[in-house]
Amino acid sequence: MDAPTTPDTSMYLLVHRALRTSARRLAGATTTYDRQDPRRTRALVRWTEGFIAELHCHHTIEDDAMFPALVARVPGAADLIDRTDADHAAMDLIMERLETATKILRMGGSPRKLHEAATDLADLLDVHLAFEDEHVIPLFERHFTGAEYQRLDEEALAILGISKQALFTVPFILAEATADEFDHSWSAAPAPFKVLYLLSWGRYRRLTARALGAADAAPGRVETVRSEPWELAS
Repeated sequence: MDAPTTPDTSMYLLVHRALRTSARRLAGATTTYDRQDPRRTRALVRWTEGFIAELHCHHTIEDDAMFPALVARVPGAADLIDRTDADHAAMDLIMERLETATKILRMGGSPRKLHEAATDLADLLDVHLAFEDEHVIPLFERHFTGAEYQRLDEEALAILGISKQALFTVPFILAEATADEFDHSWSAAPAPFKVLYLLSWGRYRRLTARALGAADAAPGRVETVRSEPWELAS
């Protein structure tokens, strides 16, 4: 597929929405969590571990690919990236708390520390990602061609790779897409991305429902598409 003439940052923005929404869902799920349900515990631990890894992966893509390219093209963006770096450092500390909290949960302990860490993460993500959406992403749109930005997207996909984490990341992102966003993402997605979705969507949906509860209970959640593999195979 030919590259668009201007950067298509829709996937970048969709990832940010998925991160914000999921952090709030995790914080909400841990307010009513029943630790007497071992299947729920296993699902919550597995989902939280996947979410933590997704945050690490997203930051790696930004720190190793996206932001260095932006500063090389727009040196004045360095001040903006200094702020995002500080936020990433603060997030790393919260993710360490999340990791500790999941270990407590796995051993049958209270979800209180997981709830506190998830709430702090959601609060930070709301501010941090709003800043990136308003001040950082538009710089890619103004200073890169469509082909240049597409190469950055390809570099980001290479960092993710065909991995166990990708089986979480791909459905995690597309679960937040509206029907129109899903169709747009699907039409532009490379074949490996589509294969990962087809392989992982059903399992991810079941894991998320068991871990976090009904999606429509999440505050601020957009109407989403729930495409099944057989609807996409053609």
